[in-house]
Amino acid sequence: MLPARLWSTLLVSVVAALTTSALPAEKRGVLYPEEAVAIELLIRQAGNQTAATSSRLTTTVASSSSTNSGSGTSTRSASSTSTNSNSSTSTKSTSSTSSPNPSSSGVLRTSAQASGGGLPAPPSGSRLTQHTINGKPGTTATVPIFANKNYIGSGSNGASSAWIGLHGRLKNGNQLFSDLYNVVGDQGVAVVPNFYGPSDVQTVQNAQNQGKPNPIWLQPDRNVIWNDDWRYGADAVAGGTSRPLNGESVSSLEILDSLIKNLSNKSRYPNMARITVVGHSAGAALVDIYSHFGPNAPSGIKIRYVEANTPTSYMVDSRRPVGPIDLAKCPNYNNWPYGPGGAKPRYINNAMSSWSFQRTCSRDVVRLSGTKDTYQADSGGDQSCMSWAQGGPDRTNRGQAAWVIDNLRANTKRTDLRYYASYQNITTYQGGVPVQEVPTFRKTFALVYGVAHVAGQMFASDYGRQALLKTTPISYTQTEPAPY
Repeated sequence: MLPARLWSTLLVSVVAALTTSALPAEKRGVLYPEEAVAIELLIRQAGNQTAATSSRLTTTVASSSSTNSGSGTSTRSASSTSTNSNSSTSTKSTSSTSSPNPSSSGVLRTSAQASGGGLPAPPSGSRLTQHTINGKPGTTATVPIFANKNYIGSGSNGASSAWIGLHGRLKNGNQLFSDLYNVVGDQGVAVVPNFYGPSDVQTVQNAQNQGKPNPIWLQPDRNVIWNDDWRYGADAVAGGTSRPLNGESVSSLEILDSLIKNLSNKSRYPNMARITVVGHSAGAALVDIYSHFGPNAPSGIKIRYVEANTPTSYMVDSRRPVGPIDLAKCPNYNNWPYGPGGAKPRYINNAMSSWSFQRTCSRDVVRLSGTKDTYQADSGGDQSCMSWAQGGPDRTNRGQAAWVIDNLRANTKRTDLRYYASYQNITTYQGGVPVQEVPTFRKTFALVYGVAHVAGQMFASDYGRQALLKTTPISYTQTEPAPY
């Protein structure tokens, strides 16, 4: 066993080598902030090494193992295959090789991570990278994201399309990336941010206390932490333990703003033309909110919003597809995030003055609903009276009701509305919906037959692929009563 002093000397020597001959000329003498933090932590750990841990500490130089992207460090996946059944996730490792990012090489890879126990391999086709939030100069806290090889931190990339994927309430961003990547691959840039919470910090701490590897991709020393209301645009509750927020307010919606700003940077992506924000389940609820309150697309960029199996929608007024007796039992049914009432997050309050039904209808919004996304098939998720007021216990019915209400309000005169669930309830109980004519109605809705609450099947369906890959509007007409 080497003395602690020699461990420190060895690590410093490795750093010196990496910042000279081991790196390309343009990177020699440069140590990025996240690399410096990792080295500092390793040296600190080395001072306390025992014989048992000394054998586990290995440092290698590998250009494809860890890259610098955006403002953080990245670890490229060497193995990962995931399967999903409804809301559960299982992961098994398989051998695969990812091509290195040509814009960043020669960065340290170590088996001892800053999290204290190492991180699991990211999903196949991705690397884990740390996203520093644009517009928040007071903090260096980061958001861990999975990104494919086309997401770069320096140089330029010829991609013309990008996809930002949003996971559901289970925070299984690894599965969401796999489901998205299975459809879009490396045709453009694919990124999936992870919104971790206090319970996830406890998961990491428990693993550390038991001497086990970190089971998730959260690094509590650096990553931003949200409560479960991240899915509705709320602000984070904490930064990392060594990278606090320092008074900065960070909404989950601002992470979307920040990623879109990076992807629309023409010096980095000169050909970028289309960005798709896509979510499943709770992630779809956040996409729905963003389609209402997010800023206009950057110049030269078209944005599509894809909502798959959203559990609830933002309803612009008190009209609901249920009777007055049911609504009387649920006094908060029109409060945020189900409607405009009650207290709202900071981001929404700031954006409310720019909101209009006309602007929302002019955006390219695609809603997909699995016909088997029912309470009987999956009783999880939001089953509050506020959600039931949007169409009952079945998510597919709630999605159909939101589509009908939007069309009635915009007076689109679609002849197939009568086939959808809740149409009769809306016209009977509410006496219809006040008409608000709009010059452009670009929203689209499609039923995905035979699919339940499973992101991978939704994305891989015919309409899912159209929503993710087609650059022209999707055409869909219901020709028979919707199954429910």
